[in-house]
Amino acid sequence: PFTIFVNQTAIQENWLWCSNLMMALNSNDLEYLNKIYHYFIPDESVSFEVFKKDPVTCLSDLRFLNDNYSIFKDDKFTKYKVYLDETDIKELKSKSVKIGSHTRTHKHLSTCSEKVIFDEIVGNKEYLRKLLNEEIEHFAIPFGFFTTYNDYAINLARKEHNFVYDTEKNRFNGKKKILNRIGLQSESNKNGIFNISNVYISSMLCNIFSIFSFS
Repeated sequence: PFTIFVNQTAIQENWLWCSNLMMALNSNDLEYLNKIYHYFIPDESVSFEVFKKDPVTCLSDLRFLNDNYSIFKDDKFTKYKVYLDETDIKELKSKSVKIGSHTRTHKHLSTCSEKVIFDEIVGNKEYLRKLLNEEIEHFAIPFGFFTTYNDYAINLARKEHNFVYDTEKNRFNGKKKILNRIGLQSESNKNGIFNISNVYISSMLCNIFSIFSFS
């Protein structure tokens, strides 16, 4: 009925760097936000007020992230269940839900070394393959925008999976198509259906224009 893309760290440890940031923001945890802010922006080239408005986007857009994400870990965010665990994932599989890969820790791949990118992509795929006892064919790039991955990451993802998804419009990586994903969070049913329909209509129009362009 649908596909979900999952991270090993979220499943096994119940945390991801981006969700910890958002929980800190929603609870106005200034101590945690200040720690992250001064770690990544010690020169205060971006004000704390700007950072605090949307810390995930701020760190991503300004490319302040690096291979070290352990600074984000904090036990206070794992007291309550945030993510699906292994039992949940297996139950979804039993209901015919397709499980896709989404890297180990949802890192911003364009800021990572090739060694870390390999571990994020291939490591997560192998973890899920062993957990579910099946090949993992689908992969969604974390965040999925052009600025959040590089050529090495996308080529490795295409090598390891039959289907790769990003958040941009449908395009080709060589001869292999990169598909568009539809992200749903806490939308109402009405808005969710609108978002899905909008993508399908846009894709259909693109295909029609492509046919006329090549005819």
